[in-house]
Amino acid sequence: MTRRTQATGQTRRRQLSGQLSGPLRLFLATEAGSAVLLVAATVIALLWANSPWSAVYEAVWTTGASLRIGEVGLEMDLGHWINDGLMAVFFFVIGMEVRRDLAVGELTDRRRVVLPVLAGIGGIVVPALLYLWIEAPQVSCRFYAG
Repeated sequence: MTRRTQATGQTRRRQLSGQLSGPLRLFLATEAGSAVLLVAATVIALLWANSPWSAVYEAVWTTGASLRIGEVGLEMDLGHWINDGLMAVFFFVIGMEVRRDLAVGELTDRRRVVLPVLAGIGGIVVPALLYLWIEAPQVSCRFYAG
C-alpha cells in the first residue's frame, strides 16, 4: 500500500462514515437507505414522546443551545434550532433539487411533472383535510349576520 493510499484510508476511518462497514455505507448512501433511517428516527421519536419517559423527551427539546462569535451570539432551545434553522436548510436543499430537475433533470418533460405536482398537492390537501376531520367536531364556528 502506498503512503498516499494509507493516508486516505486513515482519513476515511477517522470520519464517521469510514467507521461503518462497506455494505452499510452503500445502503445509507442510497435514497432508500436514507428514507429508512428517517422513518426509523421518526418512529423512535413518536414512541419516546408517548412513553412514560416523555418528560425526558421534553427536557431534550427545551435544552438551550447557543452559537457565539465573540460578543455576538444566538441562543435558542433545540426545538427552535430544528424548526427555524435546520428546516429552512432542508427546504432550501429540496428547492434546489427541484429547480435542478426542472432545468436539466427528469422533470424537463411536462408529462413527468404531473405525478410530482399531484403528490405535492396531495401533501398539502390530505393533512389539511385530516386536521379538519379530527378537529371539526371540537371547534364550534358560529357566523353572525350583522
